[in-house]
Amino acid sequence: MSKPESPKEPEQLQKLFLGSSSFETTDESLRGRSEQWGTLTDCVVMRSGLVP
Repeated sequence: MSKPESPKEPEQLQKLFLGSSSFETTDESLRGRSEQWGTLTDCVVMRSGLVP
């Protein structure tokens, strides 16, 4: 009789909020600067409708 598989642990999700960034910030530039602390799996740069 085989052992039942142990349930997989859920993927640990972590979010980082970065406010007051430059309007020139792009997904690529943010990714390049943050990956020194680990792999970045998702990156979204949100902008308000305000003109700089």
